[in-house]
Amino acid sequence: MSEFTASNPEKEITLTSKDGEEFKVSLKVAKMSSLIWNMVSEDGEDDDEDNTVPLPNVEGADLARVIEYCKQYI
Repeated sequence: MSEFTASNPEKEITLTSKDGEEFKVSLKVAKMSSLIWNMVSEDGEDDDEDNTVPLPNVEGADLARVIEYCKQYI
C-alpha cells in the first residue's frame, strides 16, 4: 500500500485505483476533489466507517501523480 499522508496525524481515507493499488490520503487532500469528497460521508470523522473510495477508471500511476499534485496545495 502506498503512503501519501501529511506528517500531522489526521483522519485519512483510502483510495483504490483500477489496478488495485491503495493510497492513504488525508481528508484535506480528498476535499480537493469534489468527486472523492462527495463519495466520502459528510461526517468523515467517524472512525467506525470504512472510508475506502474505489476509483475504477483511474490507474494507480495516474492517481499517485494526482495525489502528489494535490499535496503541494494543502
